[in-house]
Amino acid sequence: MPALAGKLVDAPPPPPMPDNVPEAEAAPPQPAIRKSVGLGQLLYENHCVSCHESGVHIRSRHAVRTLPQLRETVVRWSEYARLQWRAEEIDAVVRYLNDSFYHY
Repeated sequence: MPALAGKLVDAPPPPPMPDNVPEAEAAPPQPAIRKSVGLGQLLYENHCVSCHESGVHIRSRHAVRTLPQLRETVVRWSEYARLQWRAEEIDAVVRYLNDSFYHY
């Protein structure tokens, strides 16, 4: 709830949906990949970018040549950094890196 002059107030309700809009068109679902890309970018920027500038991913002699190698590299570095990422978080970072730099 938004705060106003130190007091909590209720947020106004959302406007009603018009009756003539089919439910499927009213609120299209966000693709899962977009959510994962956002999570992957957030994790990468918070935990990896301090050592890995984006240039490491676009140089012609980068060690990663396949999507499985990219995942193995993310797993290895996350373990090295003791990040304790779940599989979902690793997949999100892999997806972010692949979509942003590698395109496998």
